[in-house]
Amino acid sequence: MNSPCIVKVIGAASGAIRTPHDGRYVVAWDPHTKFGTLSLTSTNDITQAHHFPSVGAAMAEWSTISSIQLRRPDGLPNKPLTGLTIATERVDAAA
Repeated sequence: MNSPCIVKVIGAASGAIRTPHDGRYVVAWDPHTKFGTLSLTSTNDITQAHHFPSVGAAMAEWSTISSIQLRRPDGLPNKPLTGLTIATERVDAAA
């Protein structure tokens, strides 16, 4: 589907810990930070959520490999955003 969407953080992908972003909407995220870790800004206010042009665009960004730390210690690609379980919502459905 090519309609605009927003992203909501469900929680840590491992499910083992709670994060301060659980249940909140993504305002901004960046996988290209020092040490290749995740930088995330989230909000409870749906009107402040970042609008992605499509679910595909949101998912492509979510699976981005860090340009700072390309590999994790186990040798796999470092995709810091995939440490989160997320859900997308269509903008017209969320409004």
